[in-house]
Amino acid sequence: MLAAVVIGGVLCPAWLTLRRHTRALAAFNSAVATYMMYDVGKARQMFSDVARDYEDLSIGALADLKAAFLVYDEQKDLDEAERLFKRFLEDHPETLLHLPETPENFEYHGELQLVAWYFLGQIAEDHGHAEDANRWFRRITDAGSRNPANYIVSEARAIVARKQRAEKHP
Repeated sequence: MLAAVVIGGVLCPAWLTLRRHTRALAAFNSAVATYMMYDVGKARQMFSDVARDYEDLSIGALADLKAAFLVYDEQKDLDEAERLFKRFLEDHPETLLHLPETPENFEYHGELQLVAWYFLGQIAEDHGHAEDANRWFRRITDAGSRNPANYIVSEARAIVARKQRAEKHP
């Protein structure tokens, strides 16, 4: 009897944690599907809900970035997107990794701060602030993962290299 109580006390929290991760991933994937169906406003709200409901999980932080991305990419509201990406960095001052939770999840995996830095660089570039943009992209290349499969790092390296070539050969 005591063994059953001990096993239940150990396995029950693990099972509940797994169920919570599964619910978070399902909610995130539902938001992705909504976005794919071109309901951007509803998708943004769904990503914001995932970010709020699962703020302690990396998928919640990723959802927060997706909501900010939709403001940038779909609404074209540079000032609001900049505010959201900067708020993300304030809310997550330490390196935050998002790793695959399931094999079929094709979302960004890696250091989530790099995503915010990348879009802050894009926003600076969109505003015509080349020096600020370059600082954000260099920050990625200086601090980012050395994983060549990391899209954000690879793209930032390419942007920095293009800018360096343009400076050398105007």
